[in-house]
Amino acid sequence: MKPDLVVCDSQVVDRMVLETPADIVCTTFSILFTRFRGDLNEIVWGVLRIKDLKKGYKILIAEACSHHPLEDDIGRVKSPKWLKGYSGAELDITTCSGADSSDDLSLYRLVIHCGGFMINKKLMLSRIQDAKRHRSQ
Repeated sequence: MKPDLVVCDSQVVDRMVLETPADIVCTTFSILFTRFRGDLNEIVWGVLRIKDLKKGYKILIAEACSHHPLEDDIGRVKSPKWLKGYSGAELDITTCSGADSSDDLSLYRLVIHCGGFMINKKLMLSRIQDAKRHRSQ
């Protein structure tokens, strides 16, 4: 019997997609927890902006994970590499870590909450509202 859904860690998503039959839905823990602890519509809004990134745009990757950065860390290595490769632009990417991102968010074109699933819903929604408030200024 085939599963209806395959869920994996973001570190192995490429492998999961390659090894999972095309008729089985795939997702990650990060996406599931974003739905439960965040505002999925707002996150999708941000994802759709990635295609419009241009040279010199400032991006903030606000890490919420409590682990020490790994050699091939998603927030500090993989995401910046992917963003630059996808956009084809030399982006100005800043990373901050911890439960509170107190940077001036008005400086950034896009804010990515890496590991947002690691913090509680109230804090995640607060971070999203902060980013939205600065976006409209």
